[in-house]
Amino acid sequence: MRIKWNEIEENLQEKLFKSAEHNADQFNSQNVANTLLAFNQMGLKWVTLATSLQEKLLGAANQNATGFNSQEIANTLLAMNQMGVKWDLLDHNVRKQLLDAVDRNSVYFNSQGIANTLLAIDQLGIKWVELGDNFTNKLLNTVHRCSVSFNPQGIANTLLAIDQMGMSWTELKGDLQYELLEAINRNALEFNAQNIANTLLALDQMGILWSNIDYHLRQKLLTSIDQNIIQFNPQNVANTLSALGQMGIMWGNVSPELHRKLLDAIYENVKSFNPTNISCTLQALSQLGTKWKDLNQKLQRRLQDAVDLNATKFSSAETSKTLLAFRQMEITCEELKSDIQEKLKEVANRYSIPSDYFGS
Repeated sequence: MRIKWNEIEENLQEKLFKSAEHNADQFNSQNVANTLLAFNQMGLKWVTLATSLQEKLLGAANQNATGFNSQEIANTLLAMNQMGVKWDLLDHNVRKQLLDAVDRNSVYFNSQGIANTLLAIDQLGIKWVELGDNFTNKLLNTVHRCSVSFNPQGIANTLLAIDQMGMSWTELKGDLQYELLEAINRNALEFNAQNIANTLLALDQMGILWSNIDYHLRQKLLTSIDQNIIQFNPQNVANTLSALGQMGIMWGNVSPELHRKLLDAIYENVKSFNPTNISCTLQALSQLGTKWKDLNQKLQRRLQDAVDLNATKFSSAETSKTLLAFRQMEITCEELKSDIQEKLKEVANRYSIPSDYFGS
């Protein structure tokens, strides 16, 4: 049974908050980890806690960090991240104590512990360069040791964390590369929509080309997309297509049925695209070899509507991606609605991108 915070009566909420604040000074390491984990699982966000309670909990974490075991530090960091704690706003000593606890426990993490810890460290905004070579090597050695036990979420989260913390594929040792690919291979057909999208995104951003992946693993990854595509959300669609396009896959490398399903997924999700989603999707379509005339009119309209909705919020990179994609997909000015042309010209001028960038 799991109770959400908003299901608890207000007077009991107040009593629980007061109890946590009153007792925090006496917490041991398990009490700290369990309290943060419980608050997180009940759906509480850090900003909703009184400042005095925040300070007590952080003080308790700092005081007990030297006693955290591997599960306690993993749960503490995961809860802090998911509750929305801002790492760079924490006291320097608190940050140091928490990272020291990770360092000390790295050899004891199981597969779930290392996956959750890396995910939390990544999402808190910490980069490999901040950890130093010795600490980094300890964590990667733990990944190597635990890789045979990763479940689908564990390998997907681990890959994404390694990537987003700033490491390229070529920086990983050859035996770790092999074990990570083996973990993907074992789990690919059990991936859910988020797992496959995150795995492809990580592989792409770490610099792996589609042609460098074993044929049988490529087929499993495509099968996983096919199995999960009906569950894709807008971010999954954009990340998957972007990864496929940048890894060097072309439409000819996928079955006609998967090709159709990917275009259908765009159609179903495009109304909810944000600026990054639409610009990356258009870029991916052009990289996959799509021409504008090959798309059906309904999808053309929805793509144009998404650009229309997001254009004024484009960054410089998103503007360039969109304009270049339109040019490579051979969309003519006549096919592009006049109000979209004006918006794109406006943002192009804002970022000093040549006004004839898409051939107008």
